[in-house]
Amino acid sequence: MNTLGALCRRWDKDYLILRAILSEGLLNRSYSFESRVQGSRQATHGWRGYKMNGGGMVLDWGVHMLDQMLDLIPEKVTSVCAHLHYIYTKEVEDNFTAMLRFESGISALVSVAMNCFILQPRWHVSCADGTAVIDNWECEGRIVKLTDDPSAMEWSEDIIYTAAGPTRSMAPRPNSTTVEMPLPTVTGSWTQYYLNILDALAGKAELTVKPEQALRVMRVIDAIFLSDKTGAPLNVSI
Repeated sequence: MNTLGALCRRWDKDYLILRAILSEGLLNRSYSFESRVQGSRQATHGWRGYKMNGGGMVLDWGVHMLDQMLDLIPEKVTSVCAHLHYIYTKEVEDNFTAMLRFESGISALVSVAMNCFILQPRWHVSCADGTAVIDNWECEGRIVKLTDDPSAMEWSEDIIYTAAGPTRSMAPRPNSTTVEMPLPTVTGSWTQYYLNILDALAGKAELTVKPEQALRVMRVIDAIFLSDKTGAPLNVSI
């Protein structure tokens, strides 16, 4: 497959929103990223259904999602744990989940499902001071973060009685301690990716997506297949 040509999704709106959240400091000290693409077609189509053609969801959607994650977190991947499912065909995986651990301890989940009838968020990001959710391709979602008022954190340590029973550690946080914010507005287009390639060929610019970055994505993909084959996490340095 042409991996370098598959990395245009760094210009997807949902991904650009997430980058803006972090680069603008709307949330800080991120430690967990979850990226999901889900549908319910329950079948692979065309080349995607054949191993010899590079089919399967890891090489179809996974390559895009992994490139976004590696671009977002500028650290070495230190471990990979993956589980592939072959629900509709034995030749290629139609569902997979991979967990990456990075050098600083950041964790990243990448998951694709073709038989999901209740969709989870496209992105769910946990930071020390709040959470961001991008629900779908329409980029609906929100940010909920701690208030800037330090006194608002002085809330009761009493046990709270919920529908799940009495709890302290999982008690609902008082509304006064958080603020809800809309997602930032961004613009982006795959055209920018291809224009950059043309400018690089003409000697007018440096490549934004570099061959070594594409190779790194493929090394993570190799680790995903090996982890699933062995049924165990892999310690890596990628």
